[in-house]
Amino acid sequence: GVALPGGNFEVADKHALEEQAAAKYPFLEPRTVRRLVRSYGLDVFDILGDCKAVEDLGTGLSTAEVDWLVAREFAQSAEDILWRRSKLGLHMPAAGVAALEAYLAAR
Repeated sequence: GVALPGGNFEVADKHALEEQAAAKYPFLEPRTVRRLVRSYGLDVFDILGDCKAVEDLGTGLSTAEVDWLVAREFAQSAEDILWRRSKLGLHMPAAGVAALEAYLAAR
């Protein structure tokens, strides 16, 4: 009966939460807002924080999201991030995987 992290809201309020996130982060594409809200719920506001532009996030899978997954979800590897938590591995090219692995190694 306990909500998952970020999930302390009514399912019926999901669209309102997406609208709230879209209003706070108007630089994000609607599909990105939808994915982030569906993946992280209320935690989307902690992940994105005070970001004001896409450039604040990094490219592709944002550094803000990766840093969150490492700090809060205990992600250890690119595979962990791309498959266990997000399933973004379905669409990420090999160069993106290599860049993520390099970023994680440098942390």
